[in-house]
Amino acid sequence: MNRSDAENPDVSHLDANEIDENGVIEAQADNPSPVNDVELPVTEAVAHTDAAPEMVAALAEPESVIDVQAPVPIEKPDFWQRVRSVFAASPSDRVARLTQLTRAIEDAPEAAVNYVLRGELYMDMREYALAHVDFQRAYEVAEAHFEIADWGFMEQVMRDRALAGLDKARRRLK
Repeated sequence: MNRSDAENPDVSHLDANEIDENGVIEAQADNPSPVNDVELPVTEAVAHTDAAPEMVAALAEPESVIDVQAPVPIEKPDFWQRVRSVFAASPSDRVARLTQLTRAIEDAPEAAVNYVLRGELYMDMREYALAHVDFQRAYEVAEAHFEIADWGFMEQVMRDRALAGLDKARRRLK
């Protein structure tokens, strides 16, 4: 495509009401035309995706138009499902999370976030002495990183969470 083609594109196939006075092609939002110049069969791969059923059905019909502007509904857990997931975590879930956090601490012992998360998990498990130890270590690590960091936002957040956790653990230990 040369420059003159780009400056003067062929618009003879367009209706006069699709081109405004400045020569700009306007979209017809009220009457979209179906796209049927290419016929592609709906494969089994498309049929087995998580796509909305109406979109898969629309793909099977060559004359149909898919509105790509329409929002796809996302199923979100309701309030009570979220509450149950927080309070009703099974012991095996907690043990798995504890194992993952311990492994993360072994891999990155200078990351305060791992100590804070494990301390919070210990608090949930009512292991207040272990939580106190983790919060204390998280505070020390975050404080050391905060002193040398340029901005230190994350270090300050971890330090604050560690202090809050220390306070809760101390109150529970009394």
